[in-house]
Amino acid sequence: MRRRAERGSATVYVLTVALLLMAVTLGAAGFAGLATAKHRATAAADLAALAAASAGQAGCDLAGRTAARNGGRLTECTREGRNVTVTVEVVARAPFGLQPTLHARARAGPAP
Repeated sequence: MRRRAERGSATVYVLTVALLLMAVTLGAAGFAGLATAKHRATAAADLAALAAASAGQAGCDLAGRTAARNGGRLTECTREGRNVTVTVEVVARAPFGLQPTLHARARAGPAP
């Protein structure tokens, strides 16, 4: 009789392992999406800062267009002499419909 009471227990174990693997995969995909968005924000900020530093007085307008072309949005542009500091934000896609906003800051200017 003991064997009949344990019938189907392997199914429960297999389903538990499958659900655990799905949760780990979903977590890894979410982390990968956030890491990609952070890199995109950093690249957009770097390029926007370089564009602003090379454009003179119209640099912040060019920085905004450059950030937009790279999937970001310029939120701050500050010029101090020939140095420019920009802040860019990127909206990431994450699991469960979450859309966290990631920020990156970059500075560009002439070599010291």
